[in-house]
Amino acid sequence: MKKVHLLVLIGVLALATPGLAAADPINITGGYLDMNPSFGPIVLIGDRGFTFSSGVGTTGGIFQPTEQCNFDPLHCTAGSTLDLRAAFSGNDLTGTATLDGVTYVHVGALDSSSSMSVSFSGSLVLPPLAASAAVTAPFLFSGTFFHPISTTEFVNEILAGGGFATLSLTPHRAFPGSWHLDHARYDFAPASAAPTPEPGPLLLVGAGLLAAAAMFKRCARKTRAL
Repeated sequence: MKKVHLLVLIGVLALATPGLAAADPINITGGYLDMNPSFGPIVLIGDRGFTFSSGVGTTGGIFQPTEQCNFDPLHCTAGSTLDLRAAFSGNDLTGTATLDGVTYVHVGALDSSSSMSVSFSGSLVLPPLAASAAVTAPFLFSGTFFHPISTTEFVNEILAGGGFATLSLTPHRAFPGSWHLDHARYDFAPASAAPTPEPGPLLLVGAGLLAAAAMFKRCARKTRAL
């Protein structure tokens, strides 16, 4: 309970402190998350020359389609609602980013001054069981990129976007009547083609808390390492 209270406090302070959050979100207009089905690459492309690439996995983050279909298949039957939620942050999302012509290496590493957090949301209704199926549904995306702009100043950039997820399914061998997830790919779309994001205040609060969680996680691991 104390950890939850601390994360909420950090998130509120980050949002309330002038200069820590960018005024306008960076729109993610290209890239993908490609899960096979428990690990894979993530690539983000957006405004202001923003790019980020990393590898992610279910051992260090959340990928609900794999959790629901492959580890809890009784909830992955025809007509069930599949949660498209995915979330990764901190040192479980390490890679290289560029923004406004500046390159940031080792983003998310324990010794880095920059970090990322990403969150995907959405759902779909699973089709009747067949030999195989490919289902598509829209998703929404939010995230943060926390980075230094000087030796003493930092910015918490808000990321926003959306697109369409395509999931490949086959019958689960061990649980007749249930689906098994073989592959999932989330493709970002330009703003004109992507789903409409949630209202700005909700996006800012959610993204701020994600960034706070990533920062707390990194600090906690540094403390345990000492």
